[in-house]
Amino acid sequence: MAGQQNSEQSSVLMTKLFPPKKQHDLLERPRLKSWIAQVRDKRLVAVTAPAGYGKSTFLTLMIEEINRPTAWVSLEESDHDPWRFFATLIEAIVLMGTINMKRTLAVLGFSVEKELDALLYALLTDLRESEASFRLMFDDFHVIQNPQIHQAMATLLGQLPEHGQLVIASRQSLPFSLSRLRAQGSVLVIGMEELRFTSSECHDFFYQLVPLPMQTKVVEQIGKLTEGWILGLKMAAMVLQQEPIVASKWMEFSGRHQWINDFLYEEVMEALSPELQAFLMDTSILDRMNGDLCRVVTGQEDAILKWQTIKQMNTFIIALDQNGEWFRYHHLFSSFLRQRLEQTDRDRERQLHLRAANWYEKHGDIHNAIEHGLVAQEDHLVIVLLEQNCTQLLRQGERDTLLSWFTRLSQDHIDHHVMASIFYGWVLTMFNRFEPALQMMVKLEQTVQQIPPSAQRDEFLVEMYVLRGYIAVMQRHTSVAIENFTQSVQLSPKFSRFFRYGLQFNRGEPSVLSSRIGMRGYLFSAHELYTKLRVLWKYSGLAILGYGSIILGELYYEWNALSELEYFIPRGIELGKRAQDPGVLVPMYLLYAKVLWISGRHEAMWRNLDELEQWLRQEGLEGHWLDILKAFQVRMWMGEEQHEAVYAYHEANVDKQNETVAAVGDFRMITLARVFIFMKKWKNASGLLAKIMHYAETQDQLMIKIEVGLLQAITYHHLQKDEEARAILIQALRWGSQENYIRMFLDQGEALFSLLRPLLKQQKGLSQEELAYGNDILAKYEEQGSSNPVKKEAQRSLAINPTGTSQQSEEKTKTSSKALDRELSEPLTKRDLEILDGLSIGMTNADLASLLGLSIGTIKVYVHQLYGKLGVTSRAQAVVKAREQNLLTRV
Repeated sequence: MAGQQNSEQSSVLMTKLFPPKKQHDLLERPRLKSWIAQVRDKRLVAVTAPAGYGKSTFLTLMIEEINRPTAWVSLEESDHDPWRFFATLIEAIVLMGTINMKRTLAVLGFSVEKELDALLYALLTDLRESEASFRLMFDDFHVIQNPQIHQAMATLLGQLPEHGQLVIASRQSLPFSLSRLRAQGSVLVIGMEELRFTSSECHDFFYQLVPLPMQTKVVEQIGKLTEGWILGLKMAAMVLQQEPIVASKWMEFSGRHQWINDFLYEEVMEALSPELQAFLMDTSILDRMNGDLCRVVTGQEDAILKWQTIKQMNTFIIALDQNGEWFRYHHLFSSFLRQRLEQTDRDRERQLHLRAANWYEKHGDIHNAIEHGLVAQEDHLVIVLLEQNCTQLLRQGERDTLLSWFTRLSQDHIDHHVMASIFYGWVLTMFNRFEPALQMMVKLEQTVQQIPPSAQRDEFLVEMYVLRGYIAVMQRHTSVAIENFTQSVQLSPKFSRFFRYGLQFNRGEPSVLSSRIGMRGYLFSAHELYTKLRVLWKYSGLAILGYGSIILGELYYEWNALSELEYFIPRGIELGKRAQDPGVLVPMYLLYAKVLWISGRHEAMWRNLDELEQWLRQEGLEGHWLDILKAFQVRMWMGEEQHEAVYAYHEANVDKQNETVAAVGDFRMITLARVFIFMKKWKNASGLLAKIMHYAETQDQLMIKIEVGLLQAITYHHLQKDEEARAILIQALRWGSQENYIRMFLDQGEALFSLLRPLLKQQKGLSQEELAYGNDILAKYEEQGSSNPVKKEAQRSLAINPTGTSQQSEEKTKTSSKALDRELSEPLTKRDLEILDGLSIGMTNADLASLLGLSIGTIKVYVHQLYGKLGVTSRAQAVVKAREQNLLTRV
């Protein structure tokens, strides 16, 4: 059934990704083809005219006349969500089959906060690198009213590679400036004047396509009345084919809008039976339709036969797929029918939308189901659909769509559905609207507390506590976060569905510590939070624990507590591989590489990075994450003075200095600034660092502010701006002293410490605390350069096997395993060890079943078998023996 639903949903989507089927009654129009001949070298082709002028036909003729790989998107009002808009475009490009969309698909697949800039940047990168000619076509662009999409399209147009072309059809002028492209001669605008039929084309149309014996005067009058409007000519042809009339008939109408309505009513609708008229009005609520959908919406079993009759009205019916299964009405005809339906029976209109919603729900198209449900004012149905699908839609990045749906619902209805209120709170949180979300939770808690104690009540409370805790993390309110998360684990189920299924926590950063879930580099807050969460969420299987390992690992690295990494690096790599999560695995591998670097084990570091690259390629993650890896590699190349490799990176990436930091990412931007410093391009470095600092300050990312500040000090010094260098270095010390950053300073090397020594010696502008902090860092740097205890500690601490265990712990495990195998009648399996770990912390059979995805009965069998292997008869005896034999793993 699920497969059938996916197939139906895919069929509906495909109707948006193929141009309308070519009509058989098209007139050969050399004038139109002459315009098409001019589009070949244009960056943009804008086809703007009111409905019925043949915009879609012009686009399909372009495809036919100029052979070029084309990605087609027919837009609808529901495409107003920026992420959904570009996801549909990307689907069309993938369907085109000529461009490798590896980076774009990688960005499309992750993040809590879907970054449109990052997605657009990845899309443009893939389009540039393809070097294959392509054409992106959008039909009905006027339905998109979201300024964010307008701005993104302007960016796409401005940076489109030379081998690409953008074609947009709209009833309105495009909502972005074309002046620069006009000056370059790179844009062609096709409007009403170009699309309308000339007098001679009107004659050709009637004499060749109708054809009927007609007076020239009649043709002239029709042409004058319609002003060459293509749909108007087709309407007239329909009438003339039924009964020849005189020119005076066409002089009775005044005003195009009234003329359309009068024509459609008198000449089209009245010619049909009442049953077919009702069928047309009933199905007019649908943006696209097939026979079965029409049957369900109209409630008529012979609807498919009626539909076959209706399809003969070629003027008003447009085929949407090559199989002839999906169609839509011409927009003007659809508007006319809907207007008549609204005027005659509003209650029936709502009933029709409800039937459509039910059909779409059954066939797995949640978007259309919800849209029709909202029009039908069936808030209960919409809320049920949202409760069932909200987590998945959040994972897909459709925040704008979800917010739009929730705001169209009655707040009273939302308030009476606890889970819907929680979902709404998450959606608001994704927009950083924390206060409204928290206020909603305060109100909701009063409702939930009135529910008698039950599993459902506990589930509601867990979700509320976790949402509050998550908001507190975003706001860096550590104690509030811990309080709420602690309350959540005292109930059952202990873990939120959002943390299990609904959210991905790394939006592509190579350093999770600098992100919002890493407390943006505020080390003491992050340490307090994640050390307690590790205890609270033991054995939960939650993805956030993997991020906790990388956050604590990065944190201990910054504190120069390298011995702590003996546990966190292998643990993080293990969790990342188990979850196949690059958001954990890539940052952890890069952390491991940094430790190998400072320990002097450069060959091992490069092997580690090669292993990461191999894994990324195997998993099809060559795009965004491979770009991150290359940026890290270039930092290492600078350390090894590999000038040729660094210059090559500069050549390939220098233009990125003109992009936004959000689009490229702070890590890659800082890497480019470091490349400028390496190449002694001080002005370039200064300008780029100022841009990054502004971004970091607006985001309050302390870790990035410190790193950029240190690089600014170095850059200002070489620009002979010593006062600026001194001021920013003091500021970086002030920031660093608050959180005890150490390695951030040590890793900058002599270029920084040649500035730090005189600053500390002069003591001017430094507090006693900052002075002591700076001298401590300087002492560590001097020690590092002599006997290098840091290097020795790193070598001692990190004899790590990248598969996720240290050599020491591996040997310990092997020893205890061999001893136990000799003692036990039957060796323990991986599942046995998982259950044993759960028993040691007091998990019930129900808890274990939920954790491992098994039934309670199966857990009972495993526990019984485990007792037999250990030679015990109770949980307590099993745990005691496990501790004696070192079988309990560490979390």
